[in-house]
Amino acid sequence: MDPQPTTPRGPKPLAIVAAVAALGLVALVVAARLAFASPVPLGESGYAKTWFTVYVKRSCKLNPLMGSFCLDPGGVGRGYTWQQIPGAQARSFVVLAAPYAKDAHHVYVQGGVLAGAEAESFQAQDGVGRDAHRVWESGFRLVSDDGDLDGSTFAELGCGVVKDANGVYTRVPVEREVEQAPTDPIEHYERVPLDTATAVADGVCHLADASGGWKVKTELRDNLRVSVVERD
Repeated sequence: MDPQPTTPRGPKPLAIVAAVAALGLVALVVAARLAFASPVPLGESGYAKTWFTVYVKRSCKLNPLMGSFCLDPGGVGRGYTWQQIPGAQARSFVVLAAPYAKDAHHVYVQGGVLAGAEAESFQAQDGVGRDAHRVWESGFRLVSDDGDLDGSTFAELGCGVVKDANGVYTRVPVEREVEQAPTDPIEHYERVPLDTATAVADGVCHLADASGGWKVKTELRDNLRVSVVERD
C-alpha cells in the first residue's frame, strides 16, 4: 500500500509570536533613537533639526556660579541650547538667506513665524524677503501710505530708495507704534516724486527717470538718518 502524503507543517504559533515581538522591539528601538536624536545643525544658520523636529539656537541664561544655565544639559558650558519650534515641519524645512527660513506652511525669522508671509512664494536675498504680495527687510514688513509694498514688483534702487508697481519710496524715520503687535513689526516708507515706470539707479547715489536726474542725500530727522531725494 502506498504511503499517505504528508501535509507540510507551517511555523509554530509560538515562533510566529516571537518573530513579531522581535520586529516590534526593533521598530520601537529605531523610533526611540529617531525621536531622541540630537539636533543636527543646519550650517551656521542657527537652526537644527532631527527627523521630526526643528530647533532654533537660543542663548542660555547667565548664571554667576555656573557660567550659564540651560534646561538642556548639553548647553551648560557652551552658552546656548536648542529650542524646539512648535509646529515646524522638519521634512520640508529649509534655510533661506538670513534671517529667514521656511517649511511647507510658514516662514520663520529667528525661530518665530513671520506674520502674513506666504510660504509657497516666499524668497529671500541680502536680508530682504518677499512673497507674491509683501516685502520684509530683516523681518520688518515694508509699508507706505499706499499700503504694503508689492512683493512681485519690488526693487531696490540704492541709497535707501526702493520701488514697486505703485511708486518710488524712501524710508521714513518714525517711532514704532506702541499698539503694534511685536510679531509683525513695520518699517515705514514715503513716496518720492519719481516716475515709477522709468526710475532707475544711475551711479552710487544718483537716480534718473523720464524727467531727468535726481540725487539721494542723507540728512538727520529726529536724530534718525534718512535718505532724501531731490533734483540733481
